[in-house]
Amino acid sequence: MDILFSILFWLSLAGVLLTYLIYPLWMLMFPGTQKEFNEPSEWPTIEVIFAAHNEEKVIREKILSTFTTSYPLEKLTVHVGSDRSNDQTEVILKEMIAEFPGLRYSVNEERIGKSGTINRLVRESEAEVLIATDANILFRSDTLKELVQPFTDPEIVLTGGVIHYRRQGEKGISQQEDSYLNIENRIKFAESRRWFAPMGVEGGCYAVRRSEFPFIPPLTFMEDFYVTLALLSRGKKVVMAEQAYVLEDVSTQRKEEFKRKTRISIGNFQNLSRFFSQLWKRPYPIGWAFLCHKILRWLTPILLLVNVVSTLILWSLGQPLGWLLLLQILVLLSGMIELTLEKMGFHFRALRFVSHFIWMNVALFWGLIKF
Repeated sequence: MDILFSILFWLSLAGVLLTYLIYPLWMLMFPGTQKEFNEPSEWPTIEVIFAAHNEEKVIREKILSTFTTSYPLEKLTVHVGSDRSNDQTEVILKEMIAEFPGLRYSVNEERIGKSGTINRLVRESEAEVLIATDANILFRSDTLKELVQPFTDPEIVLTGGVIHYRRQGEKGISQQEDSYLNIENRIKFAESRRWFAPMGVEGGCYAVRRSEFPFIPPLTFMEDFYVTLALLSRGKKVVMAEQAYVLEDVSTQRKEEFKRKTRISIGNFQNLSRFFSQLWKRPYPIGWAFLCHKILRWLTPILLLVNVVSTLILWSLGQPLGWLLLLQILVLLSGMIELTLEKMGFHFRALRFVSHFIWMNVALFWGLIKF
């Protein structure tokens, strides 16, 4: 029995270390060389598409940022799919059409969600390149050109933009989220440079050749990752457009971020069930990156629980692991400890990051249960 639980202990520990330490360090230490793409002699026609449901607070600024661009306006259209909005979203869009002739919106006959709306917008488009985005993502003037320029390489079918958080503050979880995003972007840059295979473009900003856009299954939560893996599984090339910056407000509230990560977790396990076969169909680099960067990270809540339980059992069988068990329990309780200390007016930066890691994995576990 000692051998069985010793194996479980080391395997679970190795899984967590591989996805959160070894693989990131490997990619960050050997990031590869950034690809250079020439500006095309003629820019292709593009259509910016996104789903909107009750986005009255952000829709105006979104449209303004899209049309404030260095991209040739005669080659640009914007199509907003309203998923039965019942606030002022459609009123605002109707008003803005007079100012921007390249803007149009249409309304779903019934609520079909983001993935269903995107599928419809793709079917109705005639543009050469589609830019998928979200209502709360703001473009810079050169974002569209930076996204489209890599398509001068005919083998590239999908490009991903880079989200930067704005209005970062000291409160809440903004710093933790910003740090996590920065590291995640750098890992994707390395995967893009080395293999043309970043593990998931950002749903808030990516460009794809319309002829290659895959049909997104209904009720898909993480359609950006689905699109990425669907194309990589066909042997297509994907790159991160490292200068294609967009802006998004950073998450600050734990409760809202917990809900968001739970939804992400549901989408993660949807995609795991769809693309698990890539581990042996395309073992390197796709399967390897998928395992190390995503699958093990999604399974980390289970790995952590297995590690604690195996430690407890080994300790009960006489192994001198009481100190390790105590440390594990303190780490798992760090979320509650940090919240308590924060209410008392004490702030410890290092504890914040440990707490954020635990809460993130609780959300992943809850998402797995709901899936």
